[in-house]
Amino acid sequence: FWIPKGFAHGLMAVGDSPAIVMYKVDSFYNGKGESGIKWDDPDLDIKWPDIPPIVSPKDQLLPSLEDYKSSPHFS
Repeated sequence: FWIPKGFAHGLMAVGDSPAIVMYKVDSFYNGKGESGIKWDDPDLDIKWPDIPPIVSPKDQLLPSLEDYKSSPHFS
């Protein structure tokens, strides 16, 4: 997959084996440049599988879509 810079994306691995996700980026890591939207925001209306997710502490703190739209981190 090619995911353009600034395009929201996410994934959920399901199955008995751990998932390994590898990706490339277009520049060096910059934590201050990171942003996101809360994965389970009701406004997104994503039908996730009915299994307990493991969500990183960082991703648990992401804003809702509405909050993000009122103060976008990426433009």
